[in-house]
Amino acid sequence: MPARAPSRSRPRTERPQRPARLAPWQRPARPDHVPETPPLPLPDVDPKLLDDPSTKLSQHRTRLSTHRTGLSEHRTQLSEHRTDLSTHRTDLSEHRTDLSEDRTEMSMRRTGMSFQRTRMSADRTLMSVMRTSLSLISFGFAIYHVSRRWPTTSCSQARRRRATSACCW
Repeated sequence: MPARAPSRSRPRTERPQRPARLAPWQRPARPDHVPETPPLPLPDVDPKLLDDPSTKLSQHRTRLSTHRTGLSEHRTQLSEHRTDLSTHRTDLSEHRTDLSEDRTEMSMRRTGMSFQRTRMSADRTLMSVMRTSLSLISFGFAIYHVSRRWPTTSCSQARRRRATSACCW
């Protein structure tokens, strides 16, 4: 019995877990949708006043106030941007509604036309069946009339004729 080759199985490694899928309303906002605001300018301050602690505190408060004003303006811009997006979504929704109404009307037209096509197809089929049956009936009458005109002979007379005839068929 031949020896088995050593197995070259690779050690199993743990698969990294996929991050959980988030619903659209749970996803973080994309940065490309947020309008950028320019950096806020710092107020001009006299260098002599910078050494005084009360001036530093006042200057810090001024910067905070300016920063809060900038944040407020930024929030206002975001609110306007969201309003524009909401208006745009409303317009898209109305456009989709119009499209769905047009599609519904077109499908109703197509359905009506399909009923007409089905009816016309059934009429054509009925006419072809009638044409075929009339042709078979007329062919049957023709065979009947032709067979009446042939002279009638009995079977024994036909056998005698065949026996005396020189024809091989």
